[in-house]
Amino acid sequence: MTACVNRKHTKKVAAVVTASLVGALSLGAAPVAAMADTADTGIDLQFEDPNEAFDEAEVIEAHFAQGAGTDVDKKVDGVYHIGYSKNEPVSLNWVSFKIYGETTDDLLVVDPVKDPETYEVSYCKRGENGEVGDEVTDPTDAGKYYAVVTAIDGAYKGASFAVPFQIDAVDISNIELAGEISSTYDAETKDIVFYLDNNANGIVDDGEQLYVGTDIDVQWYEAGHDLSDQWKVDSVLDAGEYRAYVTGKGNYTGAVDLNRQTVTVDKLALNGSNVFIPGIYVKGSTEPTDPQWIMIDGQLFGSDSAIMGEIKAEMDKNASPDNIWNKNGKYAYVVSAAQANDPNFTSDTKTVNAYKLADELAFTYKGEAVESGYDIFTGDADASFDDNKIVGVDDDKNEYSRANGKLNVLVYDANGNVVYDTLNGNTSRTWWTEVGSDFTAFYWYENADGTVGGQLVLPVHVYQEAVDADASAAILYDVDGDSVKEVVSSIEAVYSGKALDIDVRIKDANGNVVTTGFNVAYYDADGNQVGEIVNAGTYTLKVTSSTYKLTGTTEMTITVSPLDVSGIKVGALKTQEWDNVGNKTEYLRWTKNFAYRVKDLDLQYKSGDNYIPLPTKDVKVTILDASGAEIDKIEDEGAYTLHFEARNADTENNYALPADITVTCIKDGKNADGVNHLLFADVEYTDYFANAVSFVANEQFMTGYKGTKLFGSFDQLNRGQMAIVLYNMAKGEGKVDENGLTYTNAGGWMTGFDDVNGNEYYAKAIAWAKLSGVVNGYDNGTFGPEDPVTREQFAAMLMNYTKKFGDFEAADTSVLDEYDDANTVSDWAENSVAWGIENGILGNGGFLNAQGEIIRADAACMVYNYAK
Repeated sequence: MTACVNRKHTKKVAAVVTASLVGALSLGAAPVAAMADTADTGIDLQFEDPNEAFDEAEVIEAHFAQGAGTDVDKKVDGVYHIGYSKNEPVSLNWVSFKIYGETTDDLLVVDPVKDPETYEVSYCKRGENGEVGDEVTDPTDAGKYYAVVTAIDGAYKGASFAVPFQIDAVDISNIELAGEISSTYDAETKDIVFYLDNNANGIVDDGEQLYVGTDIDVQWYEAGHDLSDQWKVDSVLDAGEYRAYVTGKGNYTGAVDLNRQTVTVDKLALNGSNVFIPGIYVKGSTEPTDPQWIMIDGQLFGSDSAIMGEIKAEMDKNASPDNIWNKNGKYAYVVSAAQANDPNFTSDTKTVNAYKLADELAFTYKGEAVESGYDIFTGDADASFDDNKIVGVDDDKNEYSRANGKLNVLVYDANGNVVYDTLNGNTSRTWWTEVGSDFTAFYWYENADGTVGGQLVLPVHVYQEAVDADASAAILYDVDGDSVKEVVSSIEAVYSGKALDIDVRIKDANGNVVTTGFNVAYYDADGNQVGEIVNAGTYTLKVTSSTYKLTGTTEMTITVSPLDVSGIKVGALKTQEWDNVGNKTEYLRWTKNFAYRVKDLDLQYKSGDNYIPLPTKDVKVTILDASGAEIDKIEDEGAYTLHFEARNADTENNYALPADITVTCIKDGKNADGVNHLLFADVEYTDYFANAVSFVANEQFMTGYKGTKLFGSFDQLNRGQMAIVLYNMAKGEGKVDENGLTYTNAGGWMTGFDDVNGNEYYAKAIAWAKLSGVVNGYDNGTFGPEDPVTREQFAAMLMNYTKKFGDFEAADTSVLDEYDDANTVSDWAENSVAWGIENGILGNGGFLNAQGEIIRADAACMVYNYAK
């Protein structure tokens, strides 16, 4: 995929070429006068470059696809708009455009699917001012983008133009509420569900649920007031009216003050029709002070619930016999709020019967002690419910049941409606067959003589059948990325930017896989429900069902680890190996008229055995120069730092980011100045002698050590090597005459010096140097090929070379007086050193160090200065 380029996409005004001029050109005439006449007109007669023309192509029509959906071509002010759809990336289907065309006959069509050999499309973010941002692999989230069309072949190869498009965030203005939007105070926080009413029909199942903290933020206020902090509340709990102020996040936009749909929590009216308080049944002498149960809006609360702590029961002294709890029988009790003037209660009270029992009934079901609640299975005859099998036995072994008509039954559904009532003849409904329903049944007896039997409160849920999740339920997930889902016992994933695709499958009693009747929900580490698992973190998958009684393991921990992108490779780096044991240099190759932006660095991170492009849409990469200043591009030699940081909090959570890395941009290869900074392993581009070494090496005046990539920069230069340098210089200028040189198989090159082995690497050069008069030996007739060369000796040799082969002009020795260390110059070398100073060969650093032994790097500098 082509990296995004920063193009202005501005149109030029084309110059008009007159018909007469065209005619003249076609006839081969030379319109000199016409050319001259245009000098002051501002008309540019140079034809536009084809690639520039492609860059400025005029888009006529573009069609985008979303996921596997149909074409989208809605355009507003030149920008194509596509509505956000979860996990559905947008791509350019095709685009028609024209280049200097005025009719539809001139239209060109780009179809990257049908013609991938000619055009390709990449996607980039688009800034507020139209600037081109980072490349995006699959544009999915709401935002502004460019589709960049690049010609990869044909007449316009390398050129590109951009089509602006936008993925619009979903407007939440049609948000609706569901859940406990109208309820009664029960001392518990209300569960409010937010959803988009896409069909405007008020049906929750048709809408998309939005999750607080992920898709929206919600703040609650007391209704009837403004949205100032004094009316803000943490949650919907106490009695009152509430309004929600909802703001969209991420792919959802807008803000809605839901004062049109307030949430109401009614005060608890203890005598209300939606409240049922069973009688109080107590055996013993201790007078009761609290109800045993209360049902509000169909929900049963027992003695350990919060609401029961806010209720009290007191005997009605006026209505109860003797006003004391002294004998078996029925008493009137008044149930009221425990605290006077509690704002969550109405002032109403509820009078209920309290029974001091002579005996309690021992209830059984099918001959077994009654459990705290029952699950009924309609698909299992043995587990179906038989109301007649509920039997209560008193201390005298008397039985009370539905079968003998001595047991009263009152059944409420989950909405608080009475669905079965033996006292009032409402017994036609077979409530125990209604799969997925919750009921609460109350059983007791009350004889005509006033004796009462203890009450049984029996919560019942009706299921179709029981399912052991450990044996008949499975979680399926593609573990190894081969598009095949396997049964897993845990999920440990790595952040990919996409929602985890998880399947839950359940088998019924017949072994059939069912797809309905159960619910799968995901919760983050804070217990908040999320619609999908995308970001790194720890989650819990929970499977629930009102249709099937699930036993065994119904939860699974899912861990999404941050994507580790710390193993960075800079794909644009070149490698120079220096030896056969792996020593190498990695560098950015400096190229004239080219600069490295972040996109040009080809940043990749290691994933297993592969390298994958770094997601710069999430990870921001900054280039810093040697001073630490941020720059847009690398366009000169030097060391640069690549700094990586998260673009937002999600990125910081989802990625293990790289530490800063350093890259070096070096000129490799001989440039216009004859410089190659990547010839030797021991020469850094920052070394003061780097240019000089590069020059002498490229000119073959001085080479590195044979069989290595080493120059020996800090090694001493010996006299034999100096002879080689001068020989190479002369040879490069075509001034070497070897006719007078003698070579024998026995002795090698005849140098005239007894201390020079004619077969040594420097022998031929020394023989030539003596013959040409460039280098002389010592007074004792030796040459000293291994002796070090001093700086003044090197200057003398170069001067001799110039006298022989160049334009020599003597220098005034008074120039030595300018140097504090002029006294280091030998008497015999004063003329040579003065000449070297005048010609910029030495003394450039403000000192001479004339008798100092020269190293190879400084020798290279002197030769470089001489050549320049």
